[in-house]
Amino acid sequence: MLKLIKKTGFTLIFFVGVLVSCSEEEEFKTAGELMGEKIQKISAEENAKVANVYLQISSSDGDIDWHKEFNQLSFQVEGQVIRIEDENSTYYNLDRLDRIEVKALDTEFGGKRNVLILYFSELY
Repeated sequence: MLKLIKKTGFTLIFFVGVLVSCSEEEEFKTAGELMGEKIQKISAEENAKVANVYLQISSSDGDIDWHKEFNQLSFQVEGQVIRIEDENSTYYNLDRLDRIEVKALDTEFGGKRNVLILYFSELY
């Protein structure tokens, strides 16, 4: 009888330990989510409220060029994607973000403002 109580007690402690460890799971973030956090931090530090988006274009001979897709539009980071607020709300997966820059660029009203420059590698 004592062996049964010891075995049952061990089993009960084991299951309680498993339940506690399952309830304390760490939140793992994707590379895109981490990049989203980085963009939010940079844009806050640099007061960059608009973004330019460049997409990578590869030619058949292997040359790589960048095509400006959007110019100084508002953006919103949503997890691992960024939404560019054009007339259709275009979304880009931040897993495909190649690099980030912040530049002081001219506005259409003659002033300057910090702009987040986002370079996305090929999207397919």
